[in-house]
Amino acid sequence: MTELRRHAEQIYGEAIRRALPDVAVREALKDFRPGPGRTLLVSVGKAAWRMASAALETVRVDGGLVVTKYGHSQGPLPGLEILEAGHPMADAASFAASERALELVQGLGEEDDLLFLLSGGGSALFEASDLSLAEFQDINRQLLSCGADIQAVNRVRKRLSNVKGGRFGAACAPARVFSVVLSDVLGDRLDMIASGPAAVDGSTLGETLAVAEKYGLELSPQARALLARPLPAVLPHVESRICGSVSQLCQAAAEVCQGLGYEARILTDQAAGEARETGENLAQALLRERTAGKPLALILGGETVVKLIGKGKGGRNQELALAAAPILAGVEGTALFSVGSDGTDGPTDAAGGYVDGGTRDRLRALGIEGPAVLAENASYHALKKIGGLIVTGDPAATIPELTGILKAAAIEAGSDVEIGKIDEKTLRTIALKYGGANNVEGGGVLLLNKDDLIAFGDIRGTSEKKAVYEIEFSENSTTTGTIKDGGLAVKFCIVDELPALSKTTSAAGSYCMAYGKPLAYQLDLFGPYTVEVSRDYKFAEGLLAVMGEAMIGGNVITENGFLRIKKKASAGA
Repeated sequence: MTELRRHAEQIYGEAIRRALPDVAVREALKDFRPGPGRTLLVSVGKAAWRMASAALETVRVDGGLVVTKYGHSQGPLPGLEILEAGHPMADAASFAASERALELVQGLGEEDDLLFLLSGGGSALFEASDLSLAEFQDINRQLLSCGADIQAVNRVRKRLSNVKGGRFGAACAPARVFSVVLSDVLGDRLDMIASGPAAVDGSTLGETLAVAEKYGLELSPQARALLARPLPAVLPHVESRICGSVSQLCQAAAEVCQGLGYEARILTDQAAGEARETGENLAQALLRERTAGKPLALILGGETVVKLIGKGKGGRNQELALAAAPILAGVEGTALFSVGSDGTDGPTDAAGGYVDGGTRDRLRALGIEGPAVLAENASYHALKKIGGLIVTGDPAATIPELTGILKAAAIEAGSDVEIGKIDEKTLRTIALKYGGANNVEGGGVLLLNKDDLIAFGDIRGTSEKKAVYEIEFSENSTTTGTIKDGGLAVKFCIVDELPALSKTTSAAGSYCMAYGKPLAYQLDLFGPYTVEVSRDYKFAEGLLAVMGEAMIGGNVITENGFLRIKKKASAGA
Protein backbone atom coordinates (compact mmCIF):
# COMPACT_ATOMS: atom_id res chain seq x y z
CA MET A 1 0.00 0.00 0.00
CA THR A 2 1.37 3.40 -0.96
CA GLU A 3 1.73 6.27 1.49
CA LEU A 4 -0.99 8.20 -0.36
CA ARG A 5 -3.41 5.27 -0.01
CA ARG A 6 -2.61 4.97 3.69
CA HIS A 7 -3.21 8.67 4.14
CA ALA A 8 -6.51 8.43 2.28
CA GLU A 9 -7.69 5.70 4.64
CA GLN A 10 -6.63 7.72 7.67
CA ILE A 11 -8.42 10.82 6.40
CA TYR A 12 -11.81 9.34 5.58
CA GLY A 13 -11.64 6.82 8.41
CA GLU A 14 -11.07 9.37 11.14
CA ALA A 15 -13.46 11.94 9.67
CA ILE A 16 -16.23 9.37 9.55
CA ARG A 17 -15.43 8.00 13.01
CA ARG A 18 -16.17 11.39 14.53
CA ALA A 19 -19.71 11.21 13.18
CA LEU A 20 -20.55 7.65 14.25
CA PRO A 21 -24.33 7.41 14.62
CA ASP A 22 -24.32 6.00 18.13
CA VAL A 23 -22.06 8.80 19.32
CA ALA A 24 -24.29 11.39 17.63
CA VAL A 25 -27.47 9.97 19.17
CA ARG A 26 -26.10 9.92 22.71
CA GLU A 27 -24.98 13.52 22.37
CA ALA A 28 -28.31 14.70 20.94
CA LEU A 29 -30.39 12.90 23.57
CA LYS A 30 -28.79 14.98 26.31
CA ASP A 31 -31.47 17.54 25.35
CA PHE A 32 -34.38 15.07 25.39
CA ARG A 33 -36.86 15.65 28.23
CA PRO A 34 -39.68 13.08 28.00
CA GLY A 35 -43.07 13.79 29.51
CA PRO A 36 -45.00 11.64 31.99
CA GLY A 37 -46.63 9.47 29.33
CA ARG A 38 -45.28 6.79 27.04
CA THR A 39 -42.10 7.19 24.99
CA LEU A 40 -42.16 5.33 21.70
CA LEU A 41 -39.29 5.09 19.24
CA VAL A 42 -39.26 4.99 15.43
CA SER A 43 -35.82 4.70 13.84
CA VAL A 44 -35.46 4.81 10.05
CA GLY A 45 -32.45 4.54 7.74
CA LYS A 46 -29.31 2.56 7.09
CA ALA A 47 -28.06 3.46 10.57
CA ALA A 48 -31.45 2.85 12.19
CA TRP A 49 -30.40 -0.21 14.20
CA ARG A 50 -27.30 1.42 15.65
CA MET A 51 -29.13 4.67 16.43
CA ALA A 52 -31.94 2.77 18.15
CA SER A 53 -29.46 0.69 20.14
CA ALA A 54 -27.75 3.86 21.39
CA ALA A 55 -31.11 5.38 22.31
CA LEU A 56 -32.07 2.33 24.37
CA GLU A 57 -28.85 2.75 26.34
CA THR A 58 -29.65 6.41 26.99
CA VAL A 59 -33.38 6.81 27.66
CA ARG A 60 -36.40 4.76 28.71
CA VAL A 61 -38.37 3.52 25.70
CA ASP A 62 -41.76 1.79 25.97
CA GLY A 63 -41.74 0.23 22.51
CA GLY A 64 -41.24 1.07 18.89
CA LEU A 65 -40.04 0.20 15.43
CA VAL A 66 -36.75 0.04 13.53
CA VAL A 67 -36.81 0.22 9.71
CA THR A 68 -33.49 -0.42 8.01
CA LYS A 69 -31.93 -1.74 4.82
CA TYR A 70 -31.84 -5.46 4.08
CA GLY A 71 -28.94 -7.05 5.95
CA HIS A 72 -28.38 -4.02 8.20
CA SER A 73 -30.05 -5.33 11.35
CA GLN A 74 -27.60 -6.66 13.94
CA GLY A 75 -30.15 -8.67 15.88
CA PRO A 76 -33.06 -8.14 18.27
CA LEU A 77 -33.42 -4.97 20.35
CA PRO A 78 -35.47 -5.10 23.57
CA GLY A 79 -39.05 -3.94 23.05
CA LEU A 80 -38.54 -2.94 19.42
CA GLU A 81 -39.91 -4.46 16.22
CA ILE A 82 -37.24 -4.61 13.51
CA LEU A 83 -38.19 -4.53 9.83
CA GLU A 84 -35.92 -4.50 6.78
CA ALA A 85 -36.80 -2.95 3.44
CA GLY A 86 -35.48 -1.93 0.03
CA HIS A 87 -32.79 0.63 -0.81
CA PRO A 88 -32.07 2.56 -3.01
CA MET A 89 -35.52 1.71 -4.40
CA ALA A 90 -38.59 1.49 -2.14
CA ASP A 91 -40.26 -1.91 -2.27
CA ALA A 92 -43.30 -3.63 -0.79
CA ALA A 93 -41.47 -4.02 2.53
CA SER A 94 -40.86 -0.24 2.60
CA PHE A 95 -44.58 0.41 2.19
CA ALA A 96 -45.49 -2.17 4.83
CA ALA A 97 -42.96 -0.83 7.35
CA SER A 98 -44.19 2.72 6.92
CA GLU A 99 -47.81 1.69 7.37
CA ARG A 100 -46.73 -0.11 10.54
CA ALA A 101 -45.11 3.10 11.80
CA LEU A 102 -48.31 5.05 11.12
CA GLU A 103 -50.29 2.43 13.07
CA LEU A 104 -47.84 2.64 15.95
CA VAL A 105 -48.28 6.39 16.49
CA GLN A 106 -52.05 6.36 16.27
CA GLY A 107 -53.59 7.20 19.61
CA LEU A 108 -50.58 8.97 21.11
CA GLY A 109 -51.65 11.70 23.51
CA GLU A 110 -50.36 15.07 24.69
CA GLU A 111 -48.33 13.50 27.50
CA ASP A 112 -46.64 10.99 25.17
CA ASP A 113 -43.39 11.37 23.27
CA LEU A 114 -42.10 9.93 20.01
CA LEU A 115 -38.36 9.64 19.59
CA PHE A 116 -37.79 9.77 15.81
CA LEU A 117 -34.29 8.79 14.62
CA LEU A 118 -33.53 9.39 10.96
CA SER A 119 -30.46 8.51 8.87
CA GLY A 120 -29.34 8.04 5.27
CA GLY A 121 -31.53 5.86 3.09
CA GLY A 122 -34.75 7.02 4.71
CA SER A 123 -36.22 8.23 1.43
CA ALA A 124 -36.48 4.66 0.12
CA LEU A 125 -36.89 2.73 3.36
CA PHE A 126 -39.68 4.88 4.77
CA GLU A 127 -42.40 5.18 2.17
CA ALA A 128 -46.15 4.90 1.77
CA SER A 129 -48.28 6.26 -1.04
CA ASP A 130 -51.76 6.12 -2.52
CA LEU A 131 -50.07 5.10 -5.77
CA SER A 132 -49.50 1.44 -6.49
CA LEU A 133 -46.03 0.17 -5.67
CA ALA A 134 -45.33 -0.44 -9.36
CA GLU A 135 -46.24 3.12 -10.36
CA PHE A 136 -44.34 4.63 -7.44
CA GLN A 137 -41.23 2.62 -8.31
CA ASP A 138 -41.48 3.65 -11.95
CA ILE A 139 -41.56 7.34 -11.02
CA ASN A 140 -38.67 6.80 -8.64
CA ARG A 141 -36.62 5.15 -11.38
CA GLN A 142 -37.28 8.11 -13.63
CA LEU A 143 -36.11 10.48 -10.91
CA LEU A 144 -32.94 8.54 -10.11
CA SER A 145 -31.89 8.16 -13.75
CA CYS A 146 -32.78 11.56 -15.21
CA GLY A 147 -29.83 13.49 -13.74
CA ALA A 148 -31.84 15.58 -11.27
CA ASP A 149 -30.07 16.51 -8.03
CA ILE A 150 -31.25 15.02 -4.75
CA GLN A 151 -33.18 18.16 -3.76
CA ALA A 152 -35.21 18.03 -6.97
CA VAL A 153 -35.79 14.30 -6.55
CA ASN A 154 -37.05 14.79 -3.00
CA ARG A 155 -39.43 17.60 -3.99
CA VAL A 156 -41.37 15.15 -6.12
CA ARG A 157 -41.12 12.13 -3.84
CA LYS A 158 -42.38 13.90 -0.73
CA ARG A 159 -45.58 15.10 -2.41
CA LEU A 160 -46.39 11.60 -3.65
CA SER A 161 -45.86 10.20 -0.16
CA ASN A 162 -48.09 9.71 2.86
CA VAL A 163 -45.16 9.99 5.31
CA LYS A 164 -42.82 12.58 3.72
CA GLY A 165 -43.00 16.38 3.70
CA GLY A 166 -43.94 16.53 7.40
CA ARG A 167 -46.86 14.12 7.07
CA PHE A 168 -45.44 11.55 9.51
CA GLY A 169 -44.76 14.30 12.05
CA ALA A 170 -48.34 15.51 11.67
CA ALA A 171 -49.63 11.95 12.20
CA CYS A 172 -47.91 11.86 15.61
CA ALA A 173 -49.80 14.89 16.98
CA PRO A 174 -50.65 15.76 19.68
CA ALA A 175 -47.65 13.82 21.06
CA ARG A 176 -44.30 15.60 21.22
CA VAL A 177 -41.78 14.48 18.60
CA PHE A 178 -38.04 14.67 19.33
CA SER A 179 -36.18 14.02 16.10
CA VAL A 180 -32.47 13.19 15.81
CA VAL A 181 -31.37 13.48 12.20
CA LEU A 182 -28.10 12.21 10.74
CA SER A 183 -27.74 14.60 7.82
CA ASP A 184 -26.77 13.34 4.37
CA VAL A 185 -28.11 16.36 2.46
CA LEU A 186 -26.37 19.55 1.37
CA GLY A 187 -27.08 22.50 3.62
CA ASP A 188 -28.60 20.24 6.31
CA ARG A 189 -32.16 21.22 5.42
CA LEU A 190 -34.52 19.15 7.55
CA ASP A 191 -37.18 19.17 4.85
CA MET A 192 -34.74 17.57 2.40
CA ILE A 193 -33.20 14.87 4.61
CA ALA A 194 -35.09 11.67 3.71
CA SER A 195 -37.69 14.04 2.24
CA GLY A 196 -38.52 15.45 5.68
CA PRO A 197 -40.97 13.03 7.35
CA ALA A 198 -41.17 15.31 10.41
CA ALA A 199 -40.24 18.68 8.89
CA VAL A 200 -42.25 21.47 7.29
CA ASP A 201 -41.60 21.50 3.55
CA GLY A 202 -39.70 24.50 2.24
CA SER A 203 -40.49 24.02 -1.43
CA THR A 204 -43.52 25.12 -3.39
CA LEU A 205 -45.91 23.30 -5.66
CA GLY A 206 -44.60 25.38 -8.54
CA GLU A 207 -41.02 24.21 -7.92
CA THR A 208 -42.19 20.61 -7.81
CA LEU A 209 -44.11 20.84 -11.07
CA ALA A 210 -41.06 22.52 -12.64
CA VAL A 211 -38.97 19.43 -11.81
CA ALA A 212 -41.53 17.17 -13.49
CA GLU A 213 -41.53 19.40 -16.56
CA LYS A 214 -37.77 19.88 -16.80
CA TYR A 215 -36.95 16.19 -16.70
CA GLY A 216 -39.93 15.00 -18.69
CA LEU A 217 -41.38 12.77 -15.99
CA GLU A 218 -44.19 10.54 -17.16
CA LEU A 219 -46.94 10.94 -14.54
CA SER A 220 -50.45 9.54 -14.42
CA PRO A 221 -53.45 11.79 -13.61
CA GLN A 222 -53.50 10.31 -10.09
CA ALA A 223 -49.81 11.11 -9.58
CA ARG A 224 -50.32 14.69 -10.75
CA ALA A 225 -53.27 15.02 -8.36
CA LEU A 226 -51.10 13.81 -5.47
CA LEU A 227 -48.44 16.38 -6.34
CA ALA A 228 -51.06 19.10 -5.79
CA ARG A 229 -51.98 17.95 -2.25
CA PRO A 230 -51.09 20.51 0.45
CA LEU A 231 -48.38 19.58 2.96
CA PRO A 232 -48.42 20.46 6.69
CA ALA A 233 -47.69 24.18 7.10
CA VAL A 234 -46.64 24.03 10.78
CA LEU A 235 -45.44 21.32 13.17
CA PRO A 236 -45.20 23.04 16.57
CA HIS A 237 -44.94 19.75 18.46
CA VAL A 238 -41.75 18.66 16.63
CA GLU A 239 -38.22 19.43 17.89
CA SER A 240 -35.20 18.37 15.81
CA ARG A 241 -31.44 17.96 16.26
CA ILE A 242 -29.08 17.61 13.24
CA CYS A 243 -25.81 15.72 13.55
CA GLY A 244 -23.23 14.06 11.30
CA SER A 245 -23.55 16.67 8.57
CA VAL A 246 -21.37 16.98 5.47
CA SER A 247 -19.88 20.24 6.76
CA GLN A 248 -18.81 18.49 9.99
CA LEU A 249 -17.23 15.67 7.98
CA CYS A 250 -15.30 18.11 5.77
CA GLN A 251 -13.98 19.99 8.78
CA ALA A 252 -12.89 16.75 10.44
CA ALA A 253 -11.14 15.63 7.23
CA ALA A 254 -9.31 18.95 7.06
CA GLU A 255 -8.05 18.53 10.61
CA VAL A 256 -6.76 15.03 9.84
CA CYS A 257 -5.04 16.30 6.68
CA GLN A 258 -3.30 19.03 8.63
CA GLY A 259 -2.11 16.48 11.16
CA LEU A 260 -0.53 14.53 8.30
CA GLY A 261 1.33 17.60 7.09
CA TYR A 262 -0.96 18.73 4.28
CA GLU A 263 -2.22 22.21 3.58
CA ALA A 264 -5.97 21.52 3.71
CA ARG A 265 -8.50 23.52 1.72
CA ILE A 266 -12.23 22.89 1.87
CA LEU A 267 -13.54 23.85 -1.57
CA THR A 268 -17.18 23.39 -0.64
CA ASP A 269 -19.41 21.24 1.55
CA GLN A 270 -22.37 21.65 -0.78
CA ALA A 271 -21.12 20.15 -4.04
CA ALA A 272 -23.83 18.95 -6.38
CA GLY A 273 -24.06 18.08 -10.04
CA GLU A 274 -22.99 15.11 -12.13
CA ALA A 275 -20.41 12.79 -10.55
CA ARG A 276 -18.26 12.41 -13.65
CA GLU A 277 -17.93 16.16 -14.17
CA THR A 278 -17.18 16.70 -10.50
CA GLY A 279 -14.35 14.16 -10.61
CA GLU A 280 -12.82 15.77 -13.70
CA ASN A 281 -13.08 19.27 -12.22
CA LEU A 282 -11.59 18.23 -8.89
CA ALA A 283 -8.63 16.52 -10.59
CA GLN A 284 -7.99 19.59 -12.74
CA ALA A 285 -8.13 21.81 -9.65
CA LEU A 286 -5.60 19.59 -7.89
CA LEU A 287 -3.12 19.82 -10.78
CA ARG A 288 -3.67 23.56 -11.05
CA GLU A 289 -3.15 24.26 -7.36
CA ARG A 290 -0.36 21.84 -6.45
CA THR A 291 3.05 23.28 -5.69
CA ALA A 292 6.34 21.37 -5.68
CA GLY A 293 7.46 20.35 -2.21
CA LYS A 294 4.24 21.47 -0.53
CA PRO A 295 1.67 18.73 0.21
CA LEU A 296 -1.85 19.87 -0.61
CA ALA A 297 -5.25 18.33 0.14
CA LEU A 298 -8.37 19.63 -1.55
CA ILE A 299 -11.58 18.62 0.23
CA LEU A 300 -15.03 18.61 -1.27
CA GLY A 301 -18.25 17.42 0.33
CA GLY A 302 -21.70 17.11 -1.11
CA GLU A 303 -23.94 14.76 -3.02
CA THR A 304 -23.43 14.19 -6.72
CA VAL A 305 -25.67 12.25 -9.08
CA VAL A 306 -25.07 9.79 -11.88
CA LYS A 307 -26.92 10.00 -15.15
CA LEU A 308 -27.60 6.39 -16.12
CA ILE A 309 -26.76 5.80 -19.75
CA GLY A 310 -25.38 2.27 -19.52
CA LYS A 311 -26.24 -0.98 -17.79
CA GLY A 312 -23.08 -1.48 -15.74
CA LYS A 313 -22.54 -1.69 -12.00
CA GLY A 314 -21.20 1.21 -9.97
CA GLY A 315 -22.01 4.20 -7.80
CA ARG A 316 -21.58 7.95 -7.72
CA ASN A 317 -18.35 7.85 -5.70
CA GLN A 318 -16.76 5.17 -7.86
CA GLU A 319 -17.72 7.05 -11.02
CA LEU A 320 -16.39 10.33 -9.66
CA ALA A 321 -13.02 8.76 -8.84
CA LEU A 322 -12.69 6.89 -12.14
CA ALA A 323 -13.45 10.06 -14.12
CA ALA A 324 -10.42 11.72 -12.52
CA ALA A 325 -7.98 8.95 -13.52
CA PRO A 326 -7.19 10.17 -17.09
CA ILE A 327 -6.46 13.68 -15.83
CA LEU A 328 -4.11 12.46 -13.08
CA ALA A 329 -2.43 9.93 -15.41
CA GLY A 330 1.35 10.01 -15.19
CA VAL A 331 1.45 12.63 -12.44
CA GLU A 332 3.34 11.10 -9.54
CA GLY A 333 2.34 11.90 -6.00
CA THR A 334 -1.31 12.62 -6.79
CA ALA A 335 -4.41 10.70 -5.76
CA LEU A 336 -8.15 11.23 -5.50
CA PHE A 337 -10.68 9.30 -3.48
CA SER A 338 -14.41 9.63 -3.09
CA VAL A 339 -16.32 7.78 -0.38
CA GLY A 340 -19.89 7.71 0.90
CA SER A 341 -20.16 8.40 4.60
CA ASP A 342 -22.98 5.87 4.88
CA GLY A 343 -20.68 3.06 3.76
CA THR A 344 -22.50 2.27 0.53
CA ASP A 345 -22.22 3.54 -3.01
CA GLY A 346 -25.04 2.63 -5.35
CA PRO A 347 -26.12 -1.02 -5.57
CA THR A 348 -22.62 -2.30 -4.69
CA ASP A 349 -20.70 -3.54 -1.66
CA ALA A 350 -18.21 -0.68 -2.01
CA ALA A 351 -18.29 2.73 -0.33
CA GLY A 352 -16.34 4.51 -3.04
CA GLY A 353 -13.22 4.55 -5.18
CA TYR A 354 -9.54 5.52 -5.15
CA VAL A 355 -7.37 6.50 -8.13
CA ASP A 356 -3.87 7.90 -8.53
CA GLY A 357 -1.38 8.81 -11.22
CA GLY A 358 -0.97 5.18 -12.25
CA THR A 359 -4.61 4.11 -12.39
CA ARG A 360 -5.13 4.75 -16.11
CA ASP A 361 -2.08 2.68 -17.10
CA ARG A 362 -3.01 -0.18 -14.76
CA LEU A 363 -6.43 -0.31 -16.40
CA ARG A 364 -4.94 -0.18 -19.90
CA ALA A 365 -2.63 -3.08 -19.06
CA LEU A 366 -5.80 -5.11 -18.55
CA GLY A 367 -7.34 -3.84 -21.79
CA ILE A 368 -9.71 -1.47 -19.99
CA GLU A 369 -10.32 2.10 -21.11
CA GLY A 370 -11.81 4.43 -18.51
CA PRO A 371 -14.07 6.45 -20.85
CA ALA A 372 -15.65 3.27 -22.23
CA VAL A 373 -16.27 2.01 -18.70
CA LEU A 374 -17.90 5.29 -17.69
CA ALA A 375 -20.10 5.21 -20.78
CA GLU A 376 -21.57 1.97 -19.42
CA ASN A 377 -21.72 3.21 -15.81
CA ALA A 378 -19.52 0.20 -15.01
CA SER A 379 -16.96 1.72 -12.63
CA TYR A 380 -17.28 -1.02 -10.00
CA HIS A 381 -15.66 -3.94 -11.85
CA ALA A 382 -12.96 -1.77 -13.41
CA LEU A 383 -11.85 -0.41 -10.04
CA LYS A 384 -12.14 -3.82 -8.41
CA LYS A 385 -9.70 -5.36 -10.89
CA ILE A 386 -6.96 -2.89 -9.89
CA GLY A 387 -7.70 -2.67 -6.19
CA GLY A 388 -9.28 0.77 -6.51
CA LEU A 389 -12.48 0.10 -4.57
CA ILE A 390 -12.92 1.51 -1.09
CA VAL A 391 -14.76 -1.21 0.81
CA THR A 392 -15.86 -0.52 4.34
CA GLY A 393 -16.83 -3.03 6.98
CA ASP A 394 -19.83 -3.26 9.31
CA PRO A 395 -22.72 -2.76 6.90
CA ALA A 396 -25.15 -1.93 9.67
CA ALA A 397 -23.48 1.35 10.47
CA THR A 398 -24.09 4.60 8.71
CA ILE A 399 -20.45 5.36 9.49
CA PRO A 400 -18.87 1.94 9.00
CA GLU A 401 -15.47 0.50 9.80
CA LEU A 402 -12.79 -0.64 7.37
CA THR A 403 -12.49 -4.12 6.00
CA GLY A 404 -9.07 -5.67 5.56
CA ILE A 405 -8.77 -8.41 2.94
CA LEU A 406 -5.43 -10.11 2.70
CA LYS A 407 -3.71 -13.01 1.03
CA ALA A 408 -2.40 -14.98 3.98
CA ALA A 409 -0.62 -18.27 3.53
CA ALA A 410 -2.37 -21.16 5.19
CA ILE A 411 -0.32 -23.31 7.55
CA GLU A 412 1.30 -26.06 5.50
CA ALA A 413 -1.14 -28.61 4.13
CA GLY A 414 0.46 -31.34 6.23
CA SER A 415 -0.96 -29.59 9.28
CA ASP A 416 -4.59 -29.80 8.10
CA VAL A 417 -6.83 -31.32 10.75
CA GLU A 418 -9.03 -34.17 9.51
CA ILE A 419 -12.20 -34.74 11.51
CA GLY A 420 -14.94 -37.23 10.80
CA LYS A 421 -17.48 -35.95 13.31
CA ILE A 422 -17.81 -33.30 15.99
CA ASP A 423 -17.36 -34.79 19.46
CA GLU A 424 -16.08 -33.88 22.94
CA LYS A 425 -12.46 -33.75 21.71
CA THR A 426 -12.96 -31.60 18.60
CA LEU A 427 -12.43 -28.10 20.03
CA ARG A 428 -9.23 -29.03 21.88
CA THR A 429 -7.90 -30.90 18.85
CA ILE A 430 -8.30 -27.79 16.69
CA ALA A 431 -6.99 -25.29 19.26
CA LEU A 432 -3.93 -27.36 20.20
CA LYS A 433 -3.02 -28.09 16.59
CA TYR A 434 -2.87 -24.41 15.65
CA GLY A 435 0.64 -22.94 15.75
CA GLY A 436 2.46 -26.28 15.57
CA ALA A 437 3.46 -28.81 18.21
CA ASN A 438 5.81 -26.46 20.05
CA ASN A 439 4.07 -23.14 19.57
CA VAL A 440 0.42 -23.34 20.53
CA GLU A 441 -1.31 -20.03 19.81
CA GLY A 442 -4.22 -18.63 21.82
CA GLY A 443 -6.89 -16.15 20.82
CA GLY A 444 -7.87 -17.84 17.58
CA VAL A 445 -11.24 -17.59 15.87
CA LEU A 446 -13.11 -20.61 14.52
CA LEU A 447 -15.02 -20.11 11.27
CA LEU A 448 -17.80 -22.66 10.84
CA ASN A 449 -21.25 -23.34 9.45
CA LYS A 450 -24.27 -22.71 11.69
CA ASP A 451 -25.16 -26.43 11.61
CA ASP A 452 -21.72 -27.27 13.00
CA LEU A 453 -22.20 -24.77 15.82
CA ILE A 454 -25.47 -26.52 16.63
CA ALA A 455 -23.62 -29.85 16.53
CA PHE A 456 -21.13 -28.56 19.13
CA GLY A 457 -24.06 -27.56 21.34
CA ASP A 458 -25.66 -31.00 21.03
CA ILE A 459 -22.64 -32.93 22.35
CA ARG A 460 -23.36 -34.45 25.77
CA GLY A 461 -21.03 -35.96 28.35
CA THR A 462 -21.13 -39.52 29.68
CA SER A 463 -24.25 -38.74 31.71
CA GLU A 464 -26.03 -37.74 28.46
CA LYS A 465 -27.43 -34.77 30.32
CA LYS A 466 -24.83 -32.05 30.64
CA ALA A 467 -23.63 -30.31 27.49
CA VAL A 468 -19.88 -30.58 26.88
CA TYR A 469 -19.69 -27.21 25.15
CA GLU A 470 -21.13 -23.92 26.40
CA ILE A 471 -22.01 -21.50 23.58
CA GLU A 472 -22.36 -17.77 24.23
CA PHE A 473 -23.22 -15.23 21.52
CA SER A 474 -21.62 -11.79 21.44
CA GLU A 475 -23.84 -8.91 22.51
CA ASN A 476 -26.18 -7.82 19.70
CA SER A 477 -24.85 -10.52 17.38
CA THR A 478 -26.29 -13.75 16.01
CA THR A 479 -23.13 -14.75 14.12
CA THR A 480 -20.23 -14.36 16.56
CA GLY A 481 -19.53 -15.52 20.07
CA THR A 482 -17.54 -18.00 22.16
CA ILE A 483 -17.49 -21.80 22.50
CA LYS A 484 -16.30 -22.89 25.95
CA ASP A 485 -15.00 -26.31 26.97
CA GLY A 486 -14.01 -26.08 30.59
CA GLY A 487 -11.06 -23.70 30.75
CA LEU A 488 -10.78 -23.48 26.94
CA ALA A 489 -12.65 -20.62 25.29
CA VAL A 490 -12.59 -20.19 21.50
CA LYS A 491 -14.23 -17.35 19.58
CA PHE A 492 -16.38 -18.38 16.64
CA CYS A 493 -17.95 -16.77 13.61
CA ILE A 494 -20.75 -18.36 11.59
CA VAL A 495 -20.09 -18.52 7.84
CA ASP A 496 -22.97 -20.29 6.14
CA GLU A 497 -21.08 -20.55 2.84
CA LEU A 498 -18.87 -23.22 4.47
CA PRO A 499 -20.04 -26.83 4.08
CA ALA A 500 -21.19 -28.32 7.39
CA LEU A 501 -18.92 -31.10 8.60
CA SER A 502 -21.84 -32.52 10.60
CA LYS A 503 -24.03 -32.98 7.50
CA THR A 504 -23.92 -36.17 5.46
CA THR A 505 -24.31 -34.09 2.30
CA SER A 506 -20.82 -32.61 2.78
CA ALA A 507 -18.25 -34.56 0.79
CA ALA A 508 -15.22 -36.18 2.39
CA GLY A 509 -12.15 -34.04 1.84
CA SER A 510 -14.13 -30.77 1.99
CA TYR A 511 -12.64 -27.90 3.95
CA CYS A 512 -15.39 -27.25 6.50
CA MET A 513 -13.79 -24.96 9.09
CA ALA A 514 -10.83 -22.62 9.53
CA TYR A 515 -9.07 -21.53 12.71
CA GLY A 516 -6.62 -18.66 13.11
CA LYS A 517 -5.63 -15.61 15.09
CA PRO A 518 -6.50 -12.25 13.49
CA LEU A 519 -4.59 -9.19 14.57
CA ALA A 520 -4.80 -5.57 13.43
CA TYR A 521 -1.88 -3.25 12.74
CA GLN A 522 -1.71 -0.67 15.51
CA LEU A 523 -4.67 -2.31 17.18
CA ASP A 524 -3.89 -0.50 20.42
CA LEU A 525 -4.85 2.74 18.69
CA PHE A 526 -8.29 1.48 17.79
CA GLY A 527 -9.44 -0.53 20.77
CA PRO A 528 -11.15 -3.92 21.09
CA TYR A 529 -12.58 -5.69 18.10
CA THR A 530 -14.62 -8.73 17.25
CA VAL A 531 -13.96 -10.84 14.22
CA GLU A 532 -16.43 -11.35 11.44
CA VAL A 533 -15.89 -12.69 7.95
CA SER A 534 -16.65 -11.20 4.58
CA ARG A 535 -18.52 -13.16 1.93
CA ASP A 536 -15.70 -13.34 -0.61
CA TYR A 537 -13.00 -15.56 0.82
CA LYS A 538 -11.44 -18.85 -0.35
CA PHE A 539 -9.42 -20.06 2.59
CA ALA A 540 -8.55 -23.32 0.85
CA GLU A 541 -6.52 -21.15 -1.54
CA GLY A 542 -4.97 -19.08 1.23
CA LEU A 543 -7.36 -16.15 1.03
CA LEU A 544 -9.00 -15.06 4.27
CA ALA A 545 -11.06 -11.89 4.68
CA VAL A 546 -11.97 -10.53 8.09
CA MET A 547 -13.14 -7.21 9.41
CA GLY A 548 -12.58 -5.52 12.73
CA GLU A 549 -15.66 -4.04 14.34
CA ALA A 550 -15.07 -0.58 15.85
CA MET A 551 -11.74 -0.33 14.00
CA ILE A 552 -11.06 2.79 11.98
CA GLY A 553 -8.06 2.56 9.68
CA GLY A 554 -5.35 -0.04 9.47
CA ASN A 555 -5.38 -3.45 7.85
CA VAL A 556 -6.36 -6.79 9.25
CA ILE A 557 -3.70 -9.50 9.10
CA THR A 558 -3.32 -13.07 10.33
CA GLU A 559 -0.45 -14.28 12.47
CA ASN A 560 1.01 -17.65 11.44
CA GLY A 561 -1.63 -18.12 8.78
CA PHE A 562 -4.66 -20.22 9.64
CA LEU A 563 -5.48 -23.87 10.16
CA ARG A 564 -7.85 -25.73 7.87
CA ILE A 565 -10.23 -28.41 9.11
CA LYS A 566 -11.05 -31.06 6.53
CA LYS A 567 -13.83 -33.66 6.64
CA LYS A 568 -12.39 -37.13 7.14
CA ALA A 569 -13.44 -39.89 4.80
CA SER A 570 -14.45 -42.31 7.54
CA ALA A 571 -16.34 -41.72 10.80
CA GLY A 572 -14.39 -40.90 13.91
CA ALA A 573 -12.12 -38.03 14.84
